[in-house]
Amino acid sequence: PLTVGALVSGVLLIGAVIVWELRSKAPMLDPRLFRHRGLATGSAAMFLQFLAMFGFFFVSVQYLQLVLGYGALKAAGGLFPMSMVFVVISPFAATLSQRYGLRIVGGTGLAIAAAGFGILLTVDANSGYWLFLASSLVLGLGMALAMTPATNAIVASLPRAKQGVASAVNDLSRELGAAFGVAIIGSAFNT
Repeated sequence: PLTVGALVSGVLLIGAVIVWELRSKAPMLDPRLFRHRGLATGSAAMFLQFLAMFGFFFVSVQYLQLVLGYGALKAAGGLFPMSMVFVVISPFAATLSQRYGLRIVGGTGLAIAAAGFGILLTVDANSGYWLFLASSLVLGLGMALAMTPATNAIVASLPRAKQGVASAVNDLSRELGAAFGVAIIGSAFNT
C-alpha cells in the first residue's frame, strides 16, 4: 500500500504541475513544447538509454563482484573497455548524424545496443568475463552512437531563446532514466 500510494501521489503531483504550467503566463517548462517531435522523441530516447545503461551498470558491477568474485577496483576495470568505446565512438556520432540524419544514426545505435543486451542475455554464472566483455562492447558502441543524435534532436527542436529549456530537458531525461534504471532493473535483479 505504501508503494502504490507513493506512485499514485507522484502521478497526481505530476498532473498538478502540468495543469499549473499550462495556466502560468511564464511557465518554467511549458508542456506544449513536447509537441515538437524532436523534443518529445529525443527526450524519450534519452530516458530509455539512460534507464538501460544505468540498469546495466547496476547489475553488471554486482555480476562482476558477486558471481565472478572481482574486487571493487577490478569490477570497475571490467567496465573500462566499454568506457573507451564511448570515448572513441561518440565524437563520430555527430559527424555521422550530419551525414546520414539523426534518425538513422540514432536508430542504428539503439539497434546495436539492443544486440548488446541480446548478447548479455546469454551470460550466466559460468560464462566468465569474455562474453560479458563482448556484450558490454557492443552495448557501448550502440549507446555511443545513439546518445548524440538524441541530444541533438532535443536541442535542435527549440529556438535559440529556449536553448536553456532544451538543455534542462536533456539533463532531466538523463537523470530520470538513470534513477528509473537503477530502481526498475535493481528491483528485478533483487527479485
